[in-house]
Amino acid sequence: RRHGDPAHGDPGQSVLRRGYVKQWPGPGIFLSPPIYLPPSIGDIKHVAGLEPAAQAEFLLKEYRVHSQLAALAKTIPVISVGDGIVMGAGAGLYMAAATRIVTERTLFAMPEVQIGLVPDAGAMHFLNELCEPAVVMYAAVTGGRLNAKDTLDQRLGTHFVRSSDVQALLCALQLCPANEHLVA
Repeated sequence: RRHGDPAHGDPGQSVLRRGYVKQWPGPGIFLSPPIYLPPSIGDIKHVAGLEPAAQAEFLLKEYRVHSQLAALAKTIPVISVGDGIVMGAGAGLYMAAATRIVTERTLFAMPEVQIGLVPDAGAMHFLNELCEPAVVMYAAVTGGRLNAKDTLDQRLGTHFVRSSDVQALLCALQLCPANEHLVA
């Protein structure tokens, strides 16, 4: 159910249209054309351990993925599921989707500020666009974590699905004929 929308059947209900759903090899990000980023690639320790040229290549790849997601989202529905940690670069990827699902396990943050890094322009944009000013300050200065309720209240997440139901949702999206809709 869309956070803040009337119950199923009322005007304004949320509808998820089937768009592009692709099998992926496991946790991580998978796009078409294929660019698979393993979950650890967004780990700041992983990036900090790279040589400067490799760090630049990482950032180039990250921003390329952001750009592809933004372009893709203009043509088909893009859904991101934050069933766990949604932080740093992962938060930027998560926020590229118009439909952003959270679960009871969601933890959203910009932890890079705790080691002196400033959230990038994309993060500052979506935080300022969607969140209350006090929450922007809290997230951008402290790197404090937001749970599922906070994320929904601040419009960073758009829908709530129980973690135990995420796989069923993804399977239903894959099986849905292209001209049909799922009521969320």
